[in-house]
Amino acid sequence: MRAELRRILASCLAWTLVVSATLMGEVSTSSDSSRNNRKQPTYSEPIDVRDLTPSDEANLIEYLRTNSKNPTEYLIEKFRNHDVIMLGEMHEVRENLEFISSLIEPLYHRAGVRCLATEFLRHRNTDRANEIVTAKKYDEVAVVELYRDFCWTWGYKEYMDIFKAVWRLNKSLPPESEKFRILGLDFEYEEYNTWPGTKGKKITLKEMLERDTYMASTLVKGITASEKVLIHTGLAHALYMEEPFVFYGREWPARMGGILHKRYGERIFQICLHQQHLVPEMFTGGKPGAPPVLIDRMEELLRKTGNKPAGFDIENSPFARLRDRRSLYFAVDEMDGFADVTQGYVFLKPLQNLHKVTWVDGFINETNFEKARIIAETRGWIAMAEKRGLIKAGQCNTPEGLDRFMKLLLTK
Repeated sequence: MRAELRRILASCLAWTLVVSATLMGEVSTSSDSSRNNRKQPTYSEPIDVRDLTPSDEANLIEYLRTNSKNPTEYLIEKFRNHDVIMLGEMHEVRENLEFISSLIEPLYHRAGVRCLATEFLRHRNTDRANEIVTAKKYDEVAVVELYRDFCWTWGYKEYMDIFKAVWRLNKSLPPESEKFRILGLDFEYEEYNTWPGTKGKKITLKEMLERDTYMASTLVKGITASEKVLIHTGLAHALYMEEPFVFYGREWPARMGGILHKRYGERIFQICLHQQHLVPEMFTGGKPGAPPVLIDRMEELLRKTGNKPAGFDIENSPFARLRDRRSLYFAVDEMDGFADVTQGYVFLKPLQNLHKVTWVDGFINETNFEKARIIAETRGWIAMAEKRGLIKAGQCNTPEGLDRFMKLLLTK
């Protein structure tokens, strides 16, 4: 049953992206694509990973053996030369979040970092979050309430555990020491009001994407001029797209990473947490073709160097020029090679060894039931599960029933 529910979720994700493509009629259709203002890294002519020669592979392996570092040490090193570092994640991966929790203490003591800025907290809840992480006693219930107020249905324990890691650090510090704080970046829109057929005000796709502009401005206003800060966000928001860019013939707004790079220049550095690439058909609709292989090839190379957790540069490395014609990222005009997607990389485990996050039992209650139900209905999750006989009709009509369903659907 659980495997079938996961297939439902994948199917509904594809549907969501097709809806996005439909809504793009509301976005400007300019055909002029502005290149990023960021100085492009130096690398030779891009090469598709399918065309790598044995000599190319040997060069990549040697680079990994010589330059890879323990991921925590890699982050600490990057903060020696940069003040703002963006970690771009694939959502809902347990190991990624445990890694971020493990970074809080060493980044404070060894890299001078005093702030975690996160996509996964509404900005309006920043003050409450910092009351929680500086209190004498940790309040798990209060953290769950912060996530019930998040714009998605986000009842995942490992995201909440990051708050506990911050609290634990602060509790260990002498009273006179500067405390580590959290800055919420996300804004006020209600995600469940963005799709056709939903209740309430529907925002346009352009407005939804301009969420990046809001998050970037919130970051700039929320930190001091020389403060060191770790930004935790989805990789798509961390891309260095400084100007509106053309994607499948439509113009999209700048991404948070690009906006921040325009302001901070070399003070900012962007790192991708290991993740799979999507196929272009996930956006355009239609039957998916051959899958991307870039990440598979990277994992092959990492296996040959011991398959250990690793942090390493993509920019100005042999990986910089790699591309994959079947990856969604390289359908963007500005993306020539892998260094245009990310400057650095952190590998924790092969994709098949990563785990989904843990659902907080009872996360859906009377306070967020209506929002969660609308999301599940609009995405088609409930109807598809009922049609396939995986749940009974009406099973999700109570907070308890919907909570059980969402746990099965969204986690392992």
